Amino acid sequence: MPVYSLEVPNSARPNEGKGTIRRAISPWNAALGVDGVLTLYEAFQRGLSLSPNDPCIGWRRIDDVTKIAQDFVWLTYKQTASRIDNFGSGLTHLGLCSPNDQNLKVIGFYAKNRPEWVIGEQGCYRHGYVPVPMYDTLGAESVAYVANQVELTTVVCSEAKLDNALEATKKCPKMRTIILMDATPEHLKAKAKSFNVKLYSFSEIETIGAGSLVPPSPPSPKDIAFFCYTSGTTGNPKGALITHQGLISAVAAIKMTGVDIGPSDVYLSYLPLPHVMERSCQSIMYFGGGRVGFYQGDTLKIMEDIQALQPTLFVSVPRLLNRVYDKITQGVEEAGGMKARLFHQALASKTRALRSGSQTHTLWDRLVFNPLKARIGLGNVRIVVTGSAPISAHVMDFLRVVFGVPVVEGYGQTESSVAITTTNINDFTSGHVGPPLPVNEVRLVDVPEMNYLTTDVLHGADSKSGHKGIPCLGRGEICFRGPNVFAGYYKMPEKTKETIDEQGWCHTGDIGIWQIDGNLRIVDRKKNIFKLSQGEYVAAEKIENIMTRSSLLL
Repeated sequence: MPVYSLEVPNSARPNEGKGTIRRAISPWNAALGVDGVLTLYEAFQRGLSLSPNDPCIGWRRIDDVTKIAQDFVWLTYKQTASRIDNFGSGLTHLGLCSPNDQNLKVIGFYAKNRPEWVIGEQGCYRHGYVPVPMYDTLGAESVAYVANQVELTTVVCSEAKLDNALEATKKCPKMRTIILMDATPEHLKAKAKSFNVKLYSFSEIETIGAGSLVPPSPPSPKDIAFFCYTSGTTGNPKGALITHQGLISAVAAIKMTGVDIGPSDVYLSYLPLPHVMERSCQSIMYFGGGRVGFYQGDTLKIMEDIQALQPTLFVSVPRLLNRVYDKITQGVEEAGGMKARLFHQALASKTRALRSGSQTHTLWDRLVFNPLKARIGLGNVRIVVTGSAPISAHVMDFLRVVFGVPVVEGYGQTESSVAITTTNINDFTSGHVGPPLPVNEVRLVDVPEMNYLTTDVLHGADSKSGHKGIPCLGRGEICFRGPNVFAGYYKMPEKTKETIDEQGWCHTGDIGIWQIDGNLRIVDRKKNIFKLSQGEYVAAEKIENIMTRSSLLL
């Protein structure tokens, strides 16, 4: 049975449109979850049942004198679950998550990734509360905007963000409680009191909850799991509403593609937790009973944290993977001599083998690549995932050769709850983002003002340069449909309507082509164009790319 198939409209599916591709597996199977898991609360409970006495979340203590990070310290799943129960009960007992005008019981999170975030978030899920994550890079103005729109009464934050949170309360009449992830000495409580804010420590909430445990009242699959605020580069940030069903269906679909996580797996958390990519990674780890170690909070020390943790799953973005690529290649060139010649010979040999579908080599892996992987802390890695932006084909090939494990590239956005497509785990070709996930249907829509049509059979043809182009099965805006489509933008019905059409298709704004093999390739961005007053369309980015190549411009 083929992994994916190309289908055109018929009487059974009148609204799909031409150029729709679906997996041979029913795209709705993933909506049923895996092993009965339908919510993020149930995902953690499954991990608890698989690995009750095994490590769950860990962090590195910093030596007070040397300021050097020590080995990872771990809480077991049982210990983590106990703290989750206590924290959730504490919130409930104190009534810190009262319903807003949309009847959502919301609570803000404002900090870098750390164990208290997971404990707090799962404590919310235990009682059907909705976390509102905020990037730690946000200033007081942005925090105030989010807090007022969502009507936050309580925010959980780190001490590093306390001043911003307090400053935001000047414009947020309802935000009167802050829970500090760190200790709360008297001078901080006094400072908060001067802002008319009640300050609790995280441990205080846990202690209160431990003395007044409240039975769980977990959410249903279609309930809102969390807000995901966009960057707001073209105006105020939009609060995308992600449902439990949306994220779990995406996680289930990723599992169906072969990315299966178990109790022996280890993951480093350093990507921002307010982003759907990091939240899906953590969810799939807890679902499988694996362990999550948190980075120190310093992006410049991520490689140190990797060496200390030795992850088996490494999820990253092109920017960091390019740094890994540069570090390795620069190290080879600096070594020079026989070491450099041996590395290049091994790299060339395995790159040729990659074209034939082989990622491993008995001699070269043992002699060259395995010691290299061990030195950078990825000796135990068994799968690498990249997303959020396109990665260069030569870097992708390099990583596949050096690591000798599947390197999967995903494509998605906030509105897809994480992913829309991923490359197949055994596909070693580059330059595309794979076929649709089992949770999706994906189609292309004509963009005539940019000359992208679903009837196109060639991409990149240029008569002036003589480039013949590459064969394709249509070009256009990428749209997807399925249970992982977000529930809309909070209090922005018009923006939601612009994104999700009447037939349930979510419009991404990205331009793609279907390759002949059924893989999707991203080639452009629809929003890179604007309309002039006389009705003409201009693609500003294309003009910029042409101008920057001119020798007349500095």
